[in-house]
Amino acid sequence: MSGTAEQLEDVQEVKLLPHQLEFMSRDDDPLVIMCTGISAGKTYAASWYIAKSLQEQKRLIVSAQTYDALHRVIYAEVLKRLEELGLPYTYNKTSKEIHVGDRGLAYGMTSVSPEAILGLSNIDILVMDEAAYQCEEAYNWASDRLRGPEVKMPKKRLFSSPDSFNQVHEWFKNLCAKYPKAVINASALDNYKNSEEFRAELLERYPPGTDLYEQQILGHFCDSRSANVAIDDRTF
Repeated sequence: MSGTAEQLEDVQEVKLLPHQLEFMSRDDDPLVIMCTGISAGKTYAASWYIAKSLQEQKRLIVSAQTYDALHRVIYAEVLKRLEELGLPYTYNKTSKEIHVGDRGLAYGMTSVSPEAILGLSNIDILVMDEAAYQCEEAYNWASDRLRGPEVKMPKKRLFSSPDSFNQVHEWFKNLCAKYPKAVINASALDNYKNSEEFRAELLERYPPGTDLYEQQILGHFCDSRSANVAIDDRTF
């Protein structure tokens, strides 16, 4: 997807944030991990990447935590992007597949039943939404599908939001630690589409200098045991 960032700026007057542009421009990297705070625009970036990959006739596995998350969140955004691009597509909810052209294909899977993709091959790209909360089997088994005579350069694109209740799996933390240059961090404060009121409320709930700020705003991992107590004791 060489030159994707430049191409996207010309599509439907798309305005990507700096971290989204960085993500799109790193398409030659085999692994890119976007760890963001609340409302930083990770799903928007993921949906553009998937849509452009389908346009370029790539075959993808798109993994989410549950079927509802797959259908209502990531796939819903991908279909919007395809429509904005003016690309004809078919979407089969039963098989969880989006087809574009002769080869463009997104296989949907969930962490609930990762065995569903066993046997697939000739997959170019793995995209995992909320990867930090998915099981290691989902990552490993989907990664094993990135092979075949038509696959020139297998790629993995992982997305994660904050670790609010120590739910992040160790395999994901270890992957980020092993490949720190693959990680892109961003926050709601970097998203100009968020109102000043919303940003102010976030900073009030998650003050700078606290674990909560590191997690919820910056998308960093840290020991959140004390932070969880603060969240649990808050009156909503």
